[in-house]
Amino acid sequence: MNNITIIGRLAQDPTVGKSKSNGEPVTLFNIASDSSIAGKTDFLHCMANYQTGKYVAQYGTRGMTIYAEGELTTDEYTNRDGVKFRAQLLWFAKSNS
Repeated sequence: MNNITIIGRLAQDPTVGKSKSNGEPVTLFNIASDSSIAGKTDFLHCMANYQTGKYVAQYGTRGMTIYAEGELTTDEYTNRDGVKFRAQLLWFAKSNS
């Protein structure tokens, strides 16, 4: 089972965009979470859709503490120069702040 729980702060105000696959609205945001390594902060790229996305977009503001549950996905893409990249994204189905 692919399940991840994150507690941190919103690193920026959430933005609403559209899914490339089906055109549905999605909310993009980053969560800053303190690492177990002293002095290190991890910035996690996140996406939420439907009600969760609407909630985060409406009520989320930079610096706000957020608790989120979802799954980790990995995407591979090739840029304009032909260089392949691998990106990890946290996909959230529900969230509470």
